[in-house]
Amino acid sequence: MKNSILVLFLLTFLVNIFSQDLIITDKDDSLNCRITKVIEENIYFSFNYIDRIRNTMMPLDRVKIYKYGYFNNDKTSVREIAGYHGYKKIRTAVNFGWSYRTAPVEEGLQSLIERYFKELKKGYHISSDLNYFFTEYFGFGLKYSFYKSSNELSNVQVTFEGGSQKTGKIRDDITIHFIGPSFNMRLLPGDGRNTLHSGFSAGYVRYINNSQVIDKYIVKGETLGFSWDVGCDLGLSANVYLGLMFSYTLGVLKEYEVDDGTYRVIYELDTEDYDNLSRIDLSVGLRIDLLEN
Repeated sequence: MKNSILVLFLLTFLVNIFSQDLIITDKDDSLNCRITKVIEENIYFSFNYIDRIRNTMMPLDRVKIYKYGYFNNDKTSVREIAGYHGYKKIRTAVNFGWSYRTAPVEEGLQSLIERYFKELKKGYHISSDLNYFFTEYFGFGLKYSFYKSSNELSNVQVTFEGGSQKTGKIRDDITIHFIGPSFNMRLLPGDGRNTLHSGFSAGYVRYINNSQVIDKYIVKGETLGFSWDVGCDLGLSANVYLGLMFSYTLGVLKEYEVDDGTYRVIYELDTEDYDNLSRIDLSVGLRIDLLEN
């Protein structure tokens, strides 16, 4: 009988030595530690840091959950503890909204032409993102955006080089594509239902303008571009979010190809004539998060 009590005591002692406790803070940080005591408004615990045992304490109002012997229990996972919120590893997003080219309109134009180019600066965009988060806060992915703007004027008199004049239509139908890898950051405040996001992308920009100045032309160009996003996702359900986002995309076109249906000519622009493709986007969209950690 005494031997049985002694064995039971030793087993309990060994379990208490080798088992570890769990503390989850109000920031959703998990601590593998040994809780030594909980007194009044504080929890006291020890943990191993750089091969040394450290003793410390934490106010209970900063603790979401604490569980004795958690890391000796193979039947419970962290996500099964009431009040714990994990994070999703995969985030998909589709956006739609208003866009505005930020380059200033050339000075000295006739008022009618000046208004034409100011209206041409306004457009819309559609974009999509696919991100993989390798930690709760950081991830990488792929970004694509499509920008569209158009305007036209009829019965416009145009003077060409050499002094000849013609009357007809001027028209611009501009499409700008952007695609590139992205680095992403996010914050999951509170219970993680709503999130804050920011991302940076560098990639390929393709410019196409179905243009008409009396006669029709196709103007094409390509360059390196950059994009920066910041926004928030508002939880609609466990995996679906409504997204609000501000984006800034920049790129400069240094040369372009003009195709009039007969000839193709490449024009290299002087520095002062570079075509600034930069724009701001205001978006609303839908997000779906998958694969919880």
